[in-house]
Amino acid sequence: MTRSARRGTTLVELLIALTMLGIVGTIVADAMRAQIGLRTRIARRAASNVQLREAVAPLAHDLVRVAGGGADVIAAESNDSILTIRATRIEGWLCDADTARGHAWIQPASEELGRSPDAGDSLWVQVRTASSRPATRAVAVVVRAERRPAESGPCAVGAAPWRVTIEGPARAHLAPGALARVRRRVRYSLYRASDRATYLGLREAGTSGSYATVQPVAGPFDPRRSRLVLLTPAGLERGMASDVAVGAVRLLLVERPASAWDDTAASARVDLTIALRRR
Repeated sequence: MTRSARRGTTLVELLIALTMLGIVGTIVADAMRAQIGLRTRIARRAASNVQLREAVAPLAHDLVRVAGGGADVIAAESNDSILTIRATRIEGWLCDADTARGHAWIQPASEELGRSPDAGDSLWVQVRTASSRPATRAVAVVVRAERRPAESGPCAVGAAPWRVTIEGPARAHLAPGALARVRRRVRYSLYRASDRATYLGLREAGTSGSYATVQPVAGPFDPRRSRLVLLTPAGLERGMASDVAVGAVRLLLVERPASAWDDTAASARVDLTIALRRR
């Protein structure tokens, strides 16, 4: 056996092989980390989008039942960042009425997101106008509301009715068979919190008519790119003009990046434009 045949791997060759192996391993590890990071970001963004849509569901649900240009939108209390509406608590028909005591039994056709009527809400019923055309008008402020199952009569069919009590001469408008709604003034707004982030907030009117403390509905959002825009029936931005009817509402919510180094273009977002019903 010759000397060249007995020659093994030299130290230099071993170092070169180890270096190349390290380089390849680093490339593979970086590629795997990037792939895992991408899948994590995609999953997180998908989850954030779902959470955003679930968070804005109450507002979207309220807006579907709101009629623009009518009494549903309180124009004097709405501007470029605030939307004040009369949100429906329950909707149905008067299955019975006691005008002497001011009791109205409402058989609910729908109950909005588990909301219950309460004192301070307003009762709206369908009445006949001078032209014999039905119109929904506010009757009175609800003094008391409670759910009572009926043992007999029209109110015993279906779900247990709500009994609402009102006061004053408006009792005469309580006619069985009329469509009825119980509504409450609510205010949605984009507001800046102490952490300098923007939140979608909700304030409900109390029995005294004043609004309660704002409660966050969703957030935090990027204050520079999140907007609540009121649109006219022609599709133009309404701005601060309180005497112009609202035809649609656009809600653009962009998730606030966790840090300044995050990619803002990859932030979860919701962009909804909801046209209001016309009467």
